[in-house]
Amino acid sequence: MRIFTHLIASIFGAALWLTSCGSNDITLMEDVNISSWREDVVLEFNNVEDNSTYNIDMVLHVNSRYTAQSCQMIVSVTTPDSMHTSEIVTIHTPTTKQAPGASARDIVIPYRTSVVMPKSGPYYYTMRPSSPLEGVEAAGFTFKHQQ
Repeated sequence: MRIFTHLIASIFGAALWLTSCGSNDITLMEDVNISSWREDVVLEFNNVEDNSTYNIDMVLHVNSRYTAQSCQMIVSVTTPDSMHTSEIVTIHTPTTKQAPGASARDIVIPYRTSVVMPKSGPYYYTMRPSSPLEGVEAAGFTFKHQQ
């Protein structure tokens, strides 16, 4: 099932990239357990050219049950040549009131700027909270290509 989800996410990411009408942003997200997210979200980002540079944001799609003001995320990256790195990142999420009738919103958190991806091919980004989070519907990353 997870392989199928990754395939769909990759196809969706490629479709977003091809139909972005000039935009250089690619957002990849995966649904999570809304009542208690604690599992890995694994996303495949296919870098199409060597030495591409990106700004990367974390994106959380949350509903009204999300109340965390800060949390720690465990983020791992595996490159096309199987290099692997992991880190714990503390993120601060803004507390904003949702518009009446709104059931969900996206929180965009800057993650890394000017990230050089030296090789073309699949980069696997994995993220999960260090402790369970309630009210997160989906999580992922936005990759903004730098010209």
